[in-house]
Formats: sequence, structure tokens, C-alpha cells
Amino acid sequence: MDSDTPKETADLQADPTTNLKFQPQSQRSKQSQKLNLWKCRISALGVAVILAAGGLISCGASSDRTSTNASTDPSLGDERTEELPSSEAQEPSTTNSTDSTAASSQLSSASSVPSLTLVRTLSELSQVWSVATYVREDGHLMVAGGNAEGDIKIWDGPVNKLERVLIGHTDTVRTVAVTESGKRLISGSGDGIKIWEPRSGELLYSLPTPAGSPVWTVAISPDERTFISGDYNGTITVWDMESGEALYRQSVDMPVWSIAIAPDGKSFVSANDDGTIIQWDRASGNVIKEFVGHRSTARAVAITPDGNTLASGSWDTTIKLWDLNSGDLKATLNEHSSRVVTLAISPDGKTLASGSVDRTLKTWDLSTQQLAKTLDISSNWVLTVAFDPVEQTLISGGKDQDVKIWQ
Repeated sequence: MDSDTPKETADLQADPTTNLKFQPQSQRSKQSQKLNLWKCRISALGVAVILAAGGLISCGASSDRTSTNASTDPSLGDERTEELPSSEAQEPSTTNSTDSTAASSQLSSASSVPSLTLVRTLSELSQVWSVATYVREDGHLMVAGGNAEGDIKIWDGPVNKLERVLIGHTDTVRTVAVTESGKRLISGSGDGIKIWEPRSGELLYSLPTPAGSPVWTVAISPDERTFISGDYNGTITVWDMESGEALYRQSVDMPVWSIAIAPDGKSFVSANDDGTIIQWDRASGNVIKEFVGHRSTARAVAITPDGNTLASGSWDTTIKLWDLNSGDLKATLNEHSSRVVTLAISPDGKTLASGSVDRTLKTWDLSTQQLAKTLDISSNWVLTVAFDPVEQTLISGGKDQDVKIWQ
């Protein structure tokens, strides 16, 4: 995803003694003597200056080395994938910065967030790009995962059993959402949108996207009557769930990476390629407000169950917490060292989970706005996270080809 390490260049500086070779030998000898005398004087003066200001020079040199190492880190060169559009593959990495108005994200020693541990791994044979959960009638937690092969696998989580595989997409499944009732599953890919009956595995209907643009996000309204999609061309579409009719479309003329619907269903937010988050009125499609603060692409958004707090994750490596009603920035969380690409909030609204290209899965205490725990240091990018809609169970997936269950 990141561009190649920046090329290093060095200016060629002319040595003043090279001019001597174009002069007669007698002149070269005289000038050489004068030059040597001046070099001695300059050297003596330089030693005095160095001794007087040694501490300052030493600190400056150390700072320069640190900056250079950060900008030319060779590990950044492997952050590429053929699965992503060129703009995401080439976006340069950025370093963390502390927002002067934001709260510190240091580790909380008295966190109210449950201490989750890995209890089960569901093996995949392909990169996992999106996960979603729902509860079956018998109370079992069902986990749906969309992968790079275009398949959607559904597991019975508690017994680690693969229930079925939904086959139909011809491209990476970038997003999956399931209604709370478990009656509909929606998937988005480079070949459009598909709506499934997850219990039987039946494909109900397919929806193409404008100009064949890859769909990166889908979100389902609380009443399950509509759903919203966002694609790489910047089109946001509100769909009727039953008929598949497009109720209206809005365009932001840039990739839309993530959409979250407010719990009351009256508004939704979109995470946009320019780093902004826009809140929209769901009924009319009108813009309500814009959240501005990220220095790079806004890649993920999530809203707390009480509808008061918006969380946004960005390629600038930060997570920002906003007051959804006023639009004010409440805090900036800075613990990730590379792009934040996925967020989820627990059903009780206390825990935020984040996944990143830095290969870590982290949980945050939303009451203190501090890091609770780094749950996982994966072998590859953590691309997707989701909470069980009822219990404190967290699901994660990524390029390591595993779906992990944390409780």
C-alpha cells in the first residue's frame, strides 16, 4: 500500500582546491600555501566552537538520524497488494502527531474494558477482508467472512464449524454486513453487491454499481428496510432492501471507504478519501455537517450505541473521537504506528477495537479515551474487526488468512 522508500539524493559540492589545477605551477604553490594556512586557522576555530557547543551539536545530530531512519524504514516497502486500487497502493506512509486539543492515549491501568483473550481461530485459505456477526435462533454466534477469492464463509463460532460457503462474487469481497435478525446478508465487491439469505445460502438478487466501481462499504439501517453502499468512484447509494431499488444517490467525487448509520437511523456518516467525514440525513440525502481533522484518507468509521460519539480511523495512523451532535473533536488516539483501516464498537459502548496495517489489533476504553490493550501482533495486516451484537466477543481477520475470536 505504501509507496517505495523515498530516494535519497546528495548534492555535489565543489572542493575549492580543484580550481588550482587550471593555474600555473608557481601560482598553484603560492595558493596552496595560503590555503593550508587558512585551513589551519579554520580548523582551530572549529575545534573551539565544537568544544563550546558540543552538547547542542550532539543533540542535533541524534535528532537528524532519528528522522532519517523513520522516513526510510525498509519495512514500509512491503505494504503493497494487488487487491487494492492504485491510490491506496501508492499513498505514502505518515508519522504520528499529537493533537494539542486531544487526550493522551497512554495505556490505562484502571480500564473498565474487559480483558479479551484469543479463544478460537477459524482457519481460512485466503486473506480475510471483512467480517460480520449475527446470532442464530439457537443462540449460537455466527461469523461471516468475506475473502480475497470472492467467497463468503459462514461459521458456527462456538463449535468452530464451517456451516456454508456463499459463492457468486468474482472479485475480493471487501465488505459484509448482516441484519440483526440474521435474515439478510449483504456483500460488496469489485463486481457489485449481492443480497443473500444466510441461513439457506440462497442468492436473492445482485446489484451492479455505477461504472463497475468496487464497493468498499455497506451498512444496514436499524429497521432493516434499507441499506447504504459506498464505492471507489465516490457514489453513495441508499437502497430498498426488499426490492433492490436505488432510492437515491449522492456523489462526493472521491473514494468512499466506510459508512456507519446512527442508531436512530436518521443519519449516517461516510469516510472519504480526502480525510473528511460527512454526516448525511438518511431520508433526504442532504449534508448535515462535516468533520475535518485527519491529515490523510479517512478509512473507517463507527458510532457508539447511544449515538453520541463518532470514531474515525485514518491513514494518518490516528483514531479520532468526535461528538456526533456538535461535531467537536473530543480526543485523538495515537498508539498505532501505521494506517488504521478498521474500527468496531462493543454493544455496551465501552470498548473500541481497531485494526491496522501495523499488524496490531488494539482495544480502547472509550470512557477514559485511552488504550486498554494490544490484543494481537499478527503476522500481517489486521483488515477487519466486528463485535458480537449481544456479548463481549470480538472477531478479527486479515491478511494472515485467519478469523480470530476473542472473549
